[in-house]
Amino acid sequence: MWRKEVAPVCEQICKRQVRELPPDSRLQPGIPKHIDCVLWAVVPKGEGCGHIAQRSHVSIKQVGKLNTFNGYGCGNLYADAYACVKAKSHVDQAQSSLPPLLWAVGDSVKDDVQAFQTHPPLNLASQKLVTGHDEHQQTPSSTSSGAGAQQEQQSSGQQTQSNHGPGAYIIVLNPGLQDHHLLSHMNEMRQKHNSDNQSSAMAFNVTHSYFGEGYNFHGYAGIFHHHVLQDIGQHPLVHFIEEDVPVPLILAPLIAQEEPLVAAGKRRTKRTFEAKGLTRRNEALTVQNNVPWNLYAISHRLPVPWMVPGVLKKYYYDSRAGQDTFAYVIDSGVRLTHKQLGSRAKAGCAITHDSRGCSTNPRDHFDSNGHGTHVAGIIASKTYGVAKMAKIVSVKVFAPDGAAYRSDILKAFDWAVNDIIKQGRVDKAVINMSGQTERFDALNTAVDRAYDGGTKNPMGGIVTVAAAGNDAKSDCDKSPASANRAITVGSIDKDWSISAFSNCGPNVDIFAPGGHIVSLSHNSDSDLAIRSGTSMATPHVAGLVLTAMSVYGKKGIHVKDWLRQVATKDQIKGDLRGSPNLLANNGNPKRNDFPPTDDCY
Repeated sequence: MWRKEVAPVCEQICKRQVRELPPDSRLQPGIPKHIDCVLWAVVPKGEGCGHIAQRSHVSIKQVGKLNTFNGYGCGNLYADAYACVKAKSHVDQAQSSLPPLLWAVGDSVKDDVQAFQTHPPLNLASQKLVTGHDEHQQTPSSTSSGAGAQQEQQSSGQQTQSNHGPGAYIIVLNPGLQDHHLLSHMNEMRQKHNSDNQSSAMAFNVTHSYFGEGYNFHGYAGIFHHHVLQDIGQHPLVHFIEEDVPVPLILAPLIAQEEPLVAAGKRRTKRTFEAKGLTRRNEALTVQNNVPWNLYAISHRLPVPWMVPGVLKKYYYDSRAGQDTFAYVIDSGVRLTHKQLGSRAKAGCAITHDSRGCSTNPRDHFDSNGHGTHVAGIIASKTYGVAKMAKIVSVKVFAPDGAAYRSDILKAFDWAVNDIIKQGRVDKAVINMSGQTERFDALNTAVDRAYDGGTKNPMGGIVTVAAAGNDAKSDCDKSPASANRAITVGSIDKDWSISAFSNCGPNVDIFAPGGHIVSLSHNSDSDLAIRSGTSMATPHVAGLVLTAMSVYGKKGIHVKDWLRQVATKDQIKGDLRGSPNLLANNGNPKRNDFPPTDDCY
């Protein structure tokens, strides 16, 4: 409800502040220039908080933020209007005659207030139209995929959309629907707007459809003319609408192409090997010697002292870890033929940004930048993986140039969830999403509903593990990391301190190793690489989710509690900024042992 009341006020105030817009060389010719406009808003208790967006004749970027006030909540404001001016002062509630929903400031507060009182808020076509989300929204085109703090963002190529021409949008329908409701709705819109006259041909152009009866999620994406979008927004089945914008993949920094000291078989004195059956407490307990620091960290309770030689670092794990389980890796693709993955990596779906949907051809899953291959190796590779028996399902969404759209990412997630349900893998699978976009309500909604369940999966429990992001922020404004049901992962370094790049805050559920992680390279079937980022921390937890399922028999709805229960507590150093002091652990019986008192062989 508060969107309906506040958004028109935001636009009305901005419209009263029309100014000459400064040049902006980043925008292509013909695209309206933009300036910043800061607004403060307070939302009544119980109404929620966050992001507002409305569009007018010209699309312009407006950035602002909500203040925290008596626990009413906080987030970010984003609105589009003719033009906005930069705010210079703050208005106390007692000094303003604006409704308590909104405090807004511009160059002339009195004019703004009078404008609101004299001219009622505009009756915009669609109260459901948003270009962002209910909390923490910032720049919609700003995205990351587990990048290190110093990695520069690739250009997204985003162009501002005009409401008078066609634009790309994502439409999410109400919960509680079935697949035939989505079909009926799209047919209704198509017949109404594509057959009126020749000038409106293809006014309703769908590129992606999301048939999620199994997890209570339905929607579609496409290119729609403004008058069509207005009609869509007024339809009783429509829950909300979001802009579909490009999402560039920012690669986690490549530290080195390979690490010879831990590459299996490279040096006899430094080789990595396994010895089994070392304890009577659990016949499946396995120890792997001379492991990288990250595998040691998730199977012990204290960091390795600097004086302990690498040969004493061990990874204790259950040899059944990952057995008969599946990791759906939504990323840049996976080198399916890598020797470390054996025959356990399969092509799932490669998303295309058009009506062709997805490809199951293994050649289309080629990983051109290595991000997805590195992630898959952390989950399930023979030497460097957490759950060494797990199977990898590649869901490729980022093109070779690193480009994707929000609708592509949502389609990748939709395919993964539907495949998990179809294959009967609800309690045998995890979805790993090391890539992120700025807060994206449609994706967050899908993640939450996949966990909560739907008609074909009433018990729910489809688990999504998400990277917290690498902006060194204390508020997690990424998606799907900000989804309520996601397991959000922050990063630590070798000394168990929070990585300088890692996001923190109350949305982070758990930490895992993310600095200088050895895993697989996409360059050949045997190469290794070292990368850093929360992209690397996330697959550690995904592997542990599969461990919980395969070794401990945990269902998807119980794995988050299991992760908290077996996590190492109060050993992470640094400013947690509201995050729990929990380091992911595999719960093995020897996890309390500490070198050099470990068994010697």
